[in-house]
Amino acid sequence: MASVEHKISVSESEANLRLDKIISDKIAEISRSMAAKLISGGNVVSSSCGKLMKPSYAVKESEIITVYIPEARPLDVKAENIDLNIIYEDGDLIIINKKNGMVVHPAAGHQSATLVNAVMGHCDDLSSIGGVIRPGIVHRLDKDTSGIIIIAKNDAAHNGLSDQFRDRTIKKTYYAIVCGEIKKSKFAVDLAIGRSASDRKKMAVIQSDTHKAREAFTEFELVSVRNGFSLLKAMPRTGRTHQIRVHLSHVGFPIAGDVLYTPPAMYKALARKKYFSDRLWLHAAEIEFKHPASGKILKFQTGLPDEFDIFIKNI
Repeated sequence: MASVEHKISVSESEANLRLDKIISDKIAEISRSMAAKLISGGNVVSSSCGKLMKPSYAVKESEIITVYIPEARPLDVKAENIDLNIIYEDGDLIIINKKNGMVVHPAAGHQSATLVNAVMGHCDDLSSIGGVIRPGIVHRLDKDTSGIIIIAKNDAAHNGLSDQFRDRTIKKTYYAIVCGEIKKSKFAVDLAIGRSASDRKKMAVIQSDTHKAREAFTEFELVSVRNGFSLLKAMPRTGRTHQIRVHLSHVGFPIAGDVLYTPPAMYKALARKKYFSDRLWLHAAEIEFKHPASGKILKFQTGLPDEFDIFIKNI
């Protein structure tokens, strides 16, 4: 398969932005770090000065930036007969309620029993934009986050959905059980997120004016409070890695079961509780978007997983 080509036309307001930033902002499936790798690998070309090699290059007004995304390096991804909770399916997409603990696509240490393996066992027709490693994958959920995920069956659907994610027109609602009793009925966190300087596996709130931070905004609504825990609705308006987890941890209410973002002493104390089980208490419960082919507004919802109800009753 040939590389996928994206063209970016630099507007007046975007002039002087870093090259890696404008690429990640304009192309939904490319992160800042992936953009830097594409640039360093010679996969980005300018209409005014040819091949670009520095992520820090300042783009110019009216410049056309062409980004070539090479075919993903293949892994031995096999179709597997794994049960899926399919909420909706048509000729363009599949909506799946992913279970907690399932990795979305193959990676080092997880080359089987992923969502991609399961979807390939269910459906032969998937979009090729994600390459052979991530066919059909438009967006992701963390391994330990359960809930709704969209799979694209063809490239047109994939591009249409990617545009909506990029333009932030897709509405998502999560439910989270967090440590601590929250007093406010509604609140928002508007803090930029970047890679943690102390732990490369983690993201963190970055409050200084630095290119390493990307804007992140999440709205929260309190549902209930009980015995040291709160059940929240979370509505992310941007789509940064670990956004809800990082924002809640930063304001002092880490998600229950989040070993990565909960202070170690707090996590150990909770883990000794009889009702505390080994999962991240975050669930993607609702999604609303425009169908990429028909243009019809679609909205899908799942109830809270049974273990959420059990956890809440036990506390």
